[in-house]
Amino acid sequence: MRSIWLELDSGVLMVERLDGSAPEPTFDAKGMHCGLFLIAFQMSADEREDAEGRIEKEGGGIESRTTFTTYARDPDGNRIAISSHSLTL
Repeated sequence: MRSIWLELDSGVLMVERLDGSAPEPTFDAKGMHCGLFLIAFQMSADEREDAEGRIEKEGGGIESRTTFTTYARDPDGNRIAISSHSLTL
C-alpha cells in the first residue's frame, strides 16, 4: 500500500509512504528539520492548474507532477502536494 486517505469533515488527510526518490532532509534558518514531510490538498483540475501558476508566480518551483498530483515545497522547505484525484472508489 502506497497511501491512506482519510475523509474528514473539513477535507481529506492523505498519508503517503516515501518511495526513496524524495530529496535529502533539509534544515531551515533556525536549524529545524524539514523536507520529508508532505501535506496534500485536494482540489479540482482547474484549481490545481491555477495553484501551479500561483506557486510559480511567487517564485516557487514545481518539483514533479503525476497525472493527478503536483509536488512543490513551501517556503520552509516542507513538501506539499495539490491533487485533483477523485476521492470516489
